[in-house]
Amino acid sequence: MNKIIFTAALCSLSVLGFSQKNDKVQLKKGQEIKMTMVQDQTTDLGMGTMSTRSTMVSQLKVLDDANGQYKISNKVTKLTSELDGMGQNQTFDSDKAEDRSSEAGKLLAPMLDSTTYFLINGTDGAVSSVNESGKVVEDVDFTEALMQTGVAANNDASSIANMLVILPADVKVGYSWKDSSEENGLKSQMTKTVKKIENNIAYIDLDGTKSGTTTMEMMGSQIDMILNGKITGSMTVNTKTRLTQKQEMQTDITSSMDVGGQTMNMTTKGKTTISFD
Repeated sequence: MNKIIFTAALCSLSVLGFSQKNDKVQLKKGQEIKMTMVQDQTTDLGMGTMSTRSTMVSQLKVLDDANGQYKISNKVTKLTSELDGMGQNQTFDSDKAEDRSSEAGKLLAPMLDSTTYFLINGTDGAVSSVNESGKVVEDVDFTEALMQTGVAANNDASSIANMLVILPADVKVGYSWKDSSEENGLKSQMTKTVKKIENNIAYIDLDGTKSGTTTMEMMGSQIDMILNGKITGSMTVNTKTRLTQKQEMQTDITSSMDVGGQTMNMTTKGKTTISFD
């Protein structure tokens, strides 16, 4: 039951990746970028609260920049998490041998021990998962392992998409656009507005929603969830390279989850910070 509760809490918070359009991305073959993602959330389960904090550090490298397409490798170099609530506390640190050999470590091993690859379209910033040879493949799904271990992290195309914002070449203060996406029955909408430009850095406000109904399979059980949430935040973007420096998003989500005929109502408040260095 505790794993189902952990899953319920973590399902309520997700990092959103949206595509942007306009001017071109500027990346160079051999360029390396460190991505750091920190996620904090507190969930009220009705019967108690649960808090989680996860940090994931990944090393990105531009392997190829031919024909306006950028092939990127992505390797997770560090992953830590702490989950506290419902009378339990569990932690994980990928730098500790005892954690790597634990049940959680074995579940997370496919993500920690592998390198994933992505292709970025230099014109519209679209990100696709590819294999090592560059052929487009399905995004590697680590969801179940992350949910079962209490780790709120992302390591997919949506995470990489946060690295880029394709602004117009002559972007001005007040420029605004809307992004939307739908996946597994959940609709996301985000309005992004340039509030300030200073020293080739654009300061952008984020305001959006995420809602819908989704079904997933977890630990042999079908989980049906209705979700409705508000997302606010900000980001800073280099107007010359179109690379994000930092993005912060706050989420306030209410959800209802049905597992085996039992319904659990939850409210979740969280913050996700992603930086690229």
